[in-house]
Parts: sequence; structure tokens; C-alpha cells
Amino acid sequence: MSRQRTATELVSPFDPSIDLEPLTRGRPEVVCRPAATSEERSICARLRHEVFVVEQEIFAGTDEDAHDRDESSVHLVADVQGVAAGTVRIYPIDDDGLWKGDRLAVLPAFRRMVVGKRLVQTAVRTAGRLGGAEMIATVQLSNVRFFEHLGWHQDGQPAPAYGVMHQLMRIPLTP
Repeated sequence: MSRQRTATELVSPFDPSIDLEPLTRGRPEVVCRPAATSEERSICARLRHEVFVVEQEIFAGTDEDAHDRDESSVHLVADVQGVAAGTVRIYPIDDDGLWKGDRLAVLPAFRRMVVGKRLVQTAVRTAGRLGGAEMIATVQLSNVRFFEHLGWHQDGQPAPAYGVMHQLMRIPLTP
């Protein structure tokens, strides 16, 4: 990384001065945490846009919805040596402790690392700490085994969501 930053400033992976390749070598530390500023939330939105609109073409124009403006939504970001590598959004569904995790997005350069795993684990821990009892997610079929490996289980049969087949998955949460 050629640019100076403060200890808390998260750098956008889309900054042209950032060379992502060295960040993906070895086993760099992956720190997942809630996006702390509006700038970090903007980075999360751009990560999601690049994955779901540009790369996968699941959404036309934008993947943003009402949950992005809801104060109860938590936008988690994966920080790899100060650079945003991925994001996931979590939010409560009801007053009985049901939470939803969605929009898990990891940039291609970071997919061979543990970024997705760390984001999902952090989402589960965070929702549990915030009073959640169970979390659900609709997962693209290609990612079902990944989620099962992390302790999630399938609920029902696959169904289309956003024009792509998804599987509803569940996991119990602990505080």
C-alpha cells in the first residue's frame, strides 16, 4: 500500500494507488467489524455494487434497498491490512430475535482467503450479541456447502431470489 492512512481509516480497494496483490499473499490478518463512518458504509455499498451488479449481474443499476437506510441494519466490513475486502449486512426481522444476513460480498482478489468465513462468523456473533436468537440467510446454491461448514443448516427447498436459485439457511445464535 503506497498511501499513508490513519489507524482507523479504511481504504477503498478501488483507490487506484492500492495494489491488492501483495495483500492477498501469505496469511494477512482479516479484521471484521461494523462500518464506523458514512465513508466506510459507502465503501461497503461499492463492494456490493461491484459483486452483485457488475460481476454477477443479479441486480440492474443498484442492489440497495430500504435495509440500507434502516438504522437497525449493521454493515460489517472485512479489513485486510487497512483495505476493505468484503462486506455483509445484518438486521433484525422481528421482535422474537430473528435476524437476517444478506449481501455477503467479497472482492475476487480476496476470495481464496478467509474473508467470507470471517464475515459470516462476525455476522453471527454480532447478531447474537445484539439479542438475536436465530439468523436466516438466502444463499446462492454454489455457497450452500460453505455455509454448512460454518454450522448453518438448510431450511426447505431451493427457490429463486433475484432471478437466481437460492437456499434458505438458518443458524442458532448465542449471546
